[in-house]
Amino acid sequence: MKYLVAILFAILILVSCGPTAIHTKTLDIEGAWTDDALKTTIDISDTLKKYDLVATIAHQQDFGFENLYLKITTLFPDGEELSSPLSLELASSMGIWNGKCSGEVCTLSFNLQKDFKFKTTGSYTFQIEQFSRMDSLQGVENLTLSLYEADAE
Repeated sequence: MKYLVAILFAILILVSCGPTAIHTKTLDIEGAWTDDALKTTIDISDTLKKYDLVATIAHQQDFGFENLYLKITTLFPDGEELSSPLSLELASSMGIWNGKCSGEVCTLSFNLQKDFKFKTTGSYTFQIEQFSRMDSLQGVENLTLSLYEADAE
């Protein structure tokens, strides 16, 4: 019986652990977010594995907009560069914040890419910039970019 309890306890611990990031980089934003960009380089040696690329935004509850517009740029090992805009819905049309709020700060995670493979080995540089109509944006605390190994299913 005690072996069964020990096995169940071990399974519970293994199941309760979430995925571990292979790479994480955070840009802390003090004051207004201007032309500061989150920029990180990740060295990829395995093109057979699948990955998830996740961004997490922490913003103040008094952030003045429902959406946050970002520009995501990827620089590939061969020098190719790919940029695309992204509109992130921070709040519903009713003004209710998406994500989790605690105190004065709300946090929202979203997939930039899910279950993908890198085409070649080498260094990939990711850059995220605020892409709103304003030169400076108040109320964003930080931005985190994380790369995870995708769940094998």
